[in-house]
Amino acid sequence: MVLRLRTLPVPYLALGLVLGAACTALVPAAARACQYVYELSFFDGEPPDTIELSREGVLVLGALESSFPGAVTPPITVAVRDVAGLLVLGSAERVQLNYSQFLWVWRADAPVDPDGVYTVSIGWSESLGARGVTLPARVAADFHSGPNIPAAPEIDARRENVPQQECEPRPGSFCDEEDCRLTHEVQEIWLRWAGDESLRDRYVTYRMVVATLDGPVVSPLGWTASPSDAAHVPSVGVQIPTRPGQHCLHLEATSVIDGSVVRSEVVCVDDASVPDIEAPLMKEGGCGVAPVPAGSRGGHGAYLVAAGLLLLLAGRRRL
Repeated sequence: MVLRLRTLPVPYLALGLVLGAACTALVPAAARACQYVYELSFFDGEPPDTIELSREGVLVLGALESSFPGAVTPPITVAVRDVAGLLVLGSAERVQLNYSQFLWVWRADAPVDPDGVYTVSIGWSESLGARGVTLPARVAADFHSGPNIPAAPEIDARRENVPQQECEPRPGSFCDEEDCRLTHEVQEIWLRWAGDESLRDRYVTYRMVVATLDGPVVSPLGWTASPSDAAHVPSVGVQIPTRPGQHCLHLEATSVIDGSVVRSEVVCVDDASVPDIEAPLMKEGGCGVAPVPAGSRGGHGAYLVAAGLLLLLAGRRRL
């Protein structure tokens, strides 16, 4: 019995060619850069009635980001004007907190008038367009007292298994995507500090510095006034490899107004006092997992290729 290929009807052939062209367009060349843009939100829900401007002339905004590979931070504008509508001279700085959050800090070139009336205009870009708000600013009643932190902070320590993975570039991938598989687990110690309401201060960031055999390990910055949680309290944490002996660290509180830093005493946690893990997360020998990174588009071309092949095979028959 011989297989022969029947001539495809023109509509099927045309559709296959269209799908092939679409596939080629969706899978970009290696030289094409990703143009993802962060989705920003300076306020959780509706903007507040007013925004605080420190007596020193510092404005602090928190931003949430949706992060994608190769994403670029969109333009952000902050303009402060006095009661006469004149622009107050100042400059802005982006302070990275962690992987997905940052602060936008605006500083006036000179202290503001404590009895002055100011308005703040904030403009930023989102994935679906630009947004902007204008809010009245209230000047703080007093100058900032400076950063504060407990002298001997209480540290929560727990042991956990952290899955490890091997990754390889995905052929024809979009934005340097990778195929990954879990291989084994590494036991680590998670050290965390959480403050209380008395330490809420929008002009202060916090971090943890842990002394290790390979040098200091520094946590991401913590901020006390998250826009997504009105009851947010300062907290920082870091993962380090488990080892015999003690894990010693200190906390630092930094003023975004003048850069002054307050450090806690050195606190040590004995590794033997951290509870053991009851069971590993992975089965012995690991497991094969190939997760698709968040924001991935690399699989769309594969779907179109498969659809085109199905249409081509629809024209074949056995004789």
